[in-house]
Amino acid sequence: MNQAQIDRHECPAGERHNILWSDEVTGFGCRAYPTGRKTFIFRYREPPGGRAASVRILKLGDAKVIPLRVARQLAKEAAIQVALGESPAAKRDATRADMANAPFDEAIGAYERSLKRRGVVRRATAISTLKNRLAPVVGRRPLSEVRLVEIVRVIEGLEDEGRDGAASDFRKFTSAFFSFLAARGDVPANPMAGYRRPRTTRSERLSGGAGRALEDEEIKRLMKALKPDAPFDQFILFLLMTGQRRGETAMIARPQVEGDVWIIPPAHNKAGHRLRVPLAAPALRLLARQPKYEETKLYFPGRFSGPMSGWAKRQAGLNECLAKADIAPVTFHDFRRTFRTGLSRLGIATEVAELCLGHVRADLLEAYDRDEQMARRRAAHDAWAAHLVSLAPGGWKAALLDDGEKIVSIEVAG
Repeated sequence: MNQAQIDRHECPAGERHNILWSDEVTGFGCRAYPTGRKTFIFRYREPPGGRAASVRILKLGDAKVIPLRVARQLAKEAAIQVALGESPAAKRDATRADMANAPFDEAIGAYERSLKRRGVVRRATAISTLKNRLAPVVGRRPLSEVRLVEIVRVIEGLEDEGRDGAASDFRKFTSAFFSFLAARGDVPANPMAGYRRPRTTRSERLSGGAGRALEDEEIKRLMKALKPDAPFDQFILFLLMTGQRRGETAMIARPQVEGDVWIIPPAHNKAGHRLRVPLAAPALRLLARQPKYEETKLYFPGRFSGPMSGWAKRQAGLNECLAKADIAPVTFHDFRRTFRTGLSRLGIATEVAELCLGHVRADLLEAYDRDEQMARRRAAHDAWAAHLVSLAPGGWKAALLDDGEKIVSIEVAG
């Protein structure tokens, strides 16, 4: 691997990253991202090695900042550590842990207790994000010394890696954390005060950067690419069919489904509301196809029987599926957009379509959750499910319909 190769090295369209490996130092490489950013890395197996050992990646630095010869030397030094039975990444993590300071620990503890008292739904995600991404920025310094430019570097680094969702979360959680500290008098001001996310450009809007809804022809190709017997593919279709958020759907468990209604508890809902989601017959059949597990009551469990996680990797898998189906990139949240757009195309009243998404003020939940509205929502979900079944290839039709059942059009009252 030489400098000319690194300069020419690019990440192919549709890929999350691409690695150029060195022939001289095993495990040494240059990882390119879709944004054009390139990072030197060293990959190895945790000592004592072997196929059962976990693979670790040590980031050596930005290829624009660190010369190739320096990065190569760092990789050689890391290789020596591995040969001596040490883990370079573990040593780095230990160093970061040593840098954890009492002021940050005390502040994050107080903030976590405040979030718990207020019943904030995403408090676990917020605290985890702050500990993993903000703590290294703070180091041993007082929190009052943290500057905006340091926070922005983290945000831009995540965006350069194509992790826009993680960047957005870090921005929101960090700003809320410092606002809490400023209100308590722990810091004189929020360093993020005045920071605004750049507006979406016209080019980004035209290229679908702000999200989009799938067209019917794209839905056909997507369902043809998805496998009816693959649990994650069934999860994707369930997302598309119900229009609920990715995190809420990943948490759906058997006790939450009562008859043909999925009850999303406040702790799982972004707005902290208790939602009742009518499930059309095809959606219920998707759930019925999921195996029962002794370790969990989740319908779509992730690793170790817990809720699905690792969404960046799952998005990469979705991207591969989309590429095979010749569909422009979409996110999991775009399935929710597709659901909402689809209801409008079917003539569902705006009020009902918004209720199907759970978009309603807390003080109106009870009023809108009465039988009349529930019946209209159920009709809307039935109509959308019937539409999806009409687009489905043979394999999915067999999975979504009972033997001998026919597709019927459903008239929806506005």
